[in-house]
Amino acid sequence: QEEFVAQYGFGIATMMVEDQRMGEVDIEAEMAKDPNNAIVDAMSDTERDAYYEALYGVQLEFEEPGGDSPGVTVAPSADVTVAPTEPTGCQNTAYEETYNQGAQMEFYEQFGPMMEDLYSNLESDPRITELKGQWSSCMAEAGYDFTDEQDAQIFLLRRLEEVGAITDLDIQPDGNGWGYGGSEIEPGSSVEAAVKEIAAEEIAMAKVSLDCSGDIDKVFQEVYQEAEQRFIAENLAELEQFKKDHS
Repeated sequence: QEEFVAQYGFGIATMMVEDQRMGEVDIEAEMAKDPNNAIVDAMSDTERDAYYEALYGVQLEFEEPGGDSPGVTVAPSADVTVAPTEPTGCQNTAYEETYNQGAQMEFYEQFGPMMEDLYSNLESDPRITELKGQWSSCMAEAGYDFTDEQDAQIFLLRRLEEVGAITDLDIQPDGNGWGYGGSEIEPGSSVEAAVKEIAAEEIAMAKVSLDCSGDIDKVFQEVYQEAEQRFIAENLAELEQFKKDHS
């Protein structure tokens, strides 16, 4: 964790700097390092098509209902109902076997609201509020006036919006989430210089935050595990039935 913080801080402005750096990397030179690319380039068109079909599967085609030209394939629109299909291609099949995305979606449809309540209640646990108060006091001694780490991250996001690095910053009322629009940062521009300055400030701030955090991660994990066990005990029958239905 110390190594990450020293390089990326909270992972906000610093990641923009990293994205800028990656954008300047010679893509062709990077691709040349992958031996698979040379193999694919040496294939005939027919061999390459077969390779991509085996890797990614068959591309679905759709027919617009009621169209003037029956049989013409188009991109799916709001008027097209697409039935669930089995994944095709080695990559999609492996992903489905590993992550079972369909089951994950069904799980969160059934248990998601209860899980959200579980997470939100953790913040009000006396053990957490006490440590957050200690963190805030420790940060204040270093010259930072924040109530918690999310407050510090929001401060950085507002700075980035002020300098034009991001747009349309939208903070959730509880401060637990946010969204924003991207903004193209020209190399050598004043915006890029401002982002680098904010990134340096972010790293310094994150280092202090880490020092002030103490055992907060350990305590939070303990509180979370206790809440998780309560959730399992209260919903055991439903969870066992879900597992049975998706085994």
